Amino acid sequence: MTSPIAHTSRYKEPVVYTSGSLHEGITSIFLFGIYTAALGATFLTYLVGVPKKKGTAWRNVLIIGTITALYVLTAFSTLYGWYNVNILLCVNRYEIFGLALCLEHIDSAAPITITMLPPMANAVLSTLSFICPQAQCLLADSLLVWRCFYVCGGKFIAIVLPLILLLAEAGLLISTAVLNLSVSLPSKRFSLQKLLEETAAVGDVAGALYTLTAATSLVATAIICRQIYIRTTPRTRRRMAVHPPK
Repeated sequence: MTSPIAHTSRYKEPVVYTSGSLHEGITSIFLFGIYTAALGATFLTYLVGVPKKKGTAWRNVLIIGTITALYVLTAFSTLYGWYNVNILLCVNRYEIFGLALCLEHIDSAAPITITMLPPMANAVLSTLSFICPQAQCLLADSLLVWRCFYVCGGKFIAIVLPLILLLAEAGLLISTAVLNLSVSLPSKRFSLQKLLEETAAVGDVAGALYTLTAATSLVATAIICRQIYIRTTPRTRRRMAVHPPK
């Protein structure tokens, strides 16, 4: 006879893991709703409140296009994450109560198998979901470096360092996508040791990518702040120091 302690420990880990994934998915959906509202307000403010100038139409298109691309990447990552939460809930149907809808479509006498996408499509979607946050950072840094270029008066020599960091960031993003795709693709010769090594390599490259992203943002922001400080007259700086804006 199974003791209550053994019975509890058997189901504790799956329930905790599934509950954490469910809470994460719900929080992501909630934050995505806030992001959608903020995006609409941003578009309205930018299109209506920003004064129109000659020769700036393509700049407006570039900025709006980048913001839209960031939103699309966030939407894909959020929806794919929620899709995985639904699969997780169905897989752990014996540890989670109240999943009547899932139980109606799965024969309780059959092995626990879930109808999913083909392996290739699932690997591609998993890779895209994994690199979505990194692609968002790359887009944001690209827009920041572009702004840095115009703040510096259109001089390429002034943005050499952030541009090199941005190109290196793009290279690491491609490397991360390739490595993650190789791990996600099904293999006939499965090796746990090889899988662990490839997973560790993906983590190392992703960590280097995030470090490089932070460096690119800091360098570009520092150059912009320096240009603003240089172009501010000493009288204006003293006046703002004595009478700071309210």
